[in-house]
Amino acid sequence: MYRSWIRDRQLASKYNLIDFSTNSFEKAPKILRNSGFVFLNGAIDKNKIISQFSEKIIKQLVQSPFISSNSYIDLKGPCKRGKIQTYIKYKNEFNYIDKGIIDIHHLDQKFIENEIFGDIVNICIGIISKSFPNLNFKNNYYFNLYLYDNVSTPRCFHRDSLRNRIKCFIPLGKVSEIEEGPLAIYPYSHKNIFNKFVEYFSNKFLKSDMGDGVLDACFTSYKKLIPIYYSPGDIVISRQDCIHGDFPARIPFKRSTLVLNVFNY
Repeated sequence: MYRSWIRDRQLASKYNLIDFSTNSFEKAPKILRNSGFVFLNGAIDKNKIISQFSEKIIKQLVQSPFISSNSYIDLKGPCKRGKIQTYIKYKNEFNYIDKGIIDIHHLDQKFIENEIFGDIVNICIGIISKSFPNLNFKNNYYFNLYLYDNVSTPRCFHRDSLRNRIKCFIPLGKVSEIEEGPLAIYPYSHKNIFNKFVEYFSNKFLKSDMGDGVLDACFTSYKKLIPIYYSPGDIVISRQDCIHGDFPARIPFKRSTLVLNVFNY
């Protein structure tokens, strides 16, 4: 209970999304390097990216075979989340975490040969390389597609890694209300090394009280995270050792997001 007690007593974030927003590719690297994420307004042609994901195309992607692997980066095809109930200790209840999400891994290379995907890679890799010039991000990337359907019990806020890996979120639909379950990010949380390891070892030895992950943000209140309200054409570039996740959808809502994974091996 001490972890929920700590979370409940934290103050709300003093930041707003506008503090990390820009439409300048020149300013974006500094924002990303300092805060751990950057919001790019209208970075790409929204009509071009939307046109690549018709209902027919998405249906084909969902029906493609899933290739399993012990390594996340080697998964391929559609994976439906939320199949198994997980005990949420601080709520004293069981939930199907991430129920309603289909994660389509490693979009086929032939599918992403369209010019718009090349534009996304060039923009994102260009900004990432300028933010972190000493790391090799140039050739280690691939695309996923996230499909959300009324996700009312998303995974708790968390980190994906303790290392500097990058995800770029490219929305295919508009999210404008907290009730719709937007993506959210805790700015500067990658810099809190003490918190990173306290949360990790607490989850490892005592188990998370918010889910079942060793990288769950068990000492961090949801009040620290900034909801990301975005539209097609925008791009969010984020370090994955920053705390992030989705707010729960409180109303029936569907959305889709293209994700460019950029790993530093």
